[in-house]
Amino acid sequence: MNARLVRRAVIGAVLLAGIAVLAVYGTHAGTILGRIGLRIF
Repeated sequence: MNARLVRRAVIGAVLLAGIAVLAVYGTHAGTILGRIGLRIF
């Protein structure tokens, strides 16, 4: 795999993780999205 793709994947994962944390602590909808995310991944 290219280094660029790896970096994009890592950055994307970090951003998704950060958004997920903010969503979970911010609203109850965040927990629902979190559960859906866990089912997808």
